[in-house]
Amino acid sequence: MSDPKEYKMIGQGNTAEVYQYGEGYILKLFRESMPMPAIELEYRITKIVQEHYEEVPKALELVEYKKRHGIVYEQIQGVNLIQLLSKNALKMKEYTKMFASIHVSLHQKEVDVHYSLKDKLKRDIDSCQDLNLREKEAIKQYIDRLPEKKQLCHFDFHPGNIMIADQKPYVIDWMTACTGDANADVARTMLLMQVGEMMHINRLKQFVLRRLTKKIGNDYFREYQRQTGILREEVEDWILPVAAARLSEWITDHERVRLVTLVRKKLAELEKKQ
Repeated sequence: MSDPKEYKMIGQGNTAEVYQYGEGYILKLFRESMPMPAIELEYRITKIVQEHYEEVPKALELVEYKKRHGIVYEQIQGVNLIQLLSKNALKMKEYTKMFASIHVSLHQKEVDVHYSLKDKLKRDIDSCQDLNLREKEAIKQYIDRLPEKKQLCHFDFHPGNIMIADQKPYVIDWMTACTGDANADVARTMLLMQVGEMMHINRLKQFVLRRLTKKIGNDYFREYQRQTGILREEVEDWILPVAAARLSEWITDHERVRLVTLVRKKLAELEKKQ
């Protein structure tokens, strides 16, 4: 392993850049605005998950480079599922079924990562700048009434975080993992697929990607529902807090506007029921 400046950047997301870091390793180098406790949390959670779930790139060490922090991972030589889906439209049904099946398999594991889903949602909502105090309190009280479970939730489960190597899927990017109700994790995936946007890409690519992910999201839910028998209402119950918590993240202005509108619509519906 060595200095990332000797290697090219091979990818980036909203919170980090990814560098080749010697043969067989990559460095996930977080942006300067990312707080160290969040990076340490991802490292700790990944270490716990990899003990119970083989299809996870191993987290090896925390490193520092030019006042930025990162995590060294074993490298998975493959392509992500969104790349496969975009290049193989005729196999969309097959890949979408794989996507849902991986999520079902993950949710069958009761792995305590010592980070509660409900606590995570509440912390994220508290740090959100787009909602007022009354709205935040109403959402947090609503969270308390939702089911309490002990299932492993990835909480950023989308095709870009599924790597396929040697025809075997690996789930990457466990920064947001927590323990709770799997229906909340499904709600998060549905939200990402319906309104989520990627930063650092142009508007045309954004438009094409959004149309693709909406189709994948709908097919994913039908397959997940077929395999588990969950009701749409059980997932819909979690949309309000999941959408509100998403507002605390690095997202585009366009997605932020859509999420605020969605949250306030859900809050109005909630008030009518009370």
